[in-house]
Amino acid sequence: PYRPLLRALGEGRPLLGLAVHDSDAYLAIPAEHLNACLGRRYAEALHGAGLREVDLLGYCSGGLVALETAKSLIQRGVRVRQLDIVSSYRIPYRVDDERLLLFSFAATLGLDTAALGFPAPERLGQAVQAAH
Repeated sequence: PYRPLLRALGEGRPLLGLAVHDSDAYLAIPAEHLNACLGRRYAEALHGAGLREVDLLGYCSGGLVALETAKSLIQRGVRVRQLDIVSSYRIPYRVDDERLLLFSFAATLGLDTAALGFPAPERLGQAVQAAH
């Protein structure tokens, strides 16, 4: 769903997306250090690629990583012209139910959660409230 936005953002200049490629290494990072660790790694990669001026955009949990990336880039002397964070916040509780995480991810992407076999969002919300 983001392809038109990516094309608009990338016209006339390089556009990079950062993603997890090694899920085992990602999962090995302690949760309390995840954003700072990823921010440092991404800053090292961007700086190592020769970038000396950047605009950063982070969406959802990526906003927290973008903030840490910006801090680390500034410490390396890279000019962060702009940092935009969209719909980002730290979930105030731990979610251990993989199905609930998958439901949230699918809903965020705008997928038909019923077609994926999930219960109606209202039923799911009631079940979560009843569990707490």
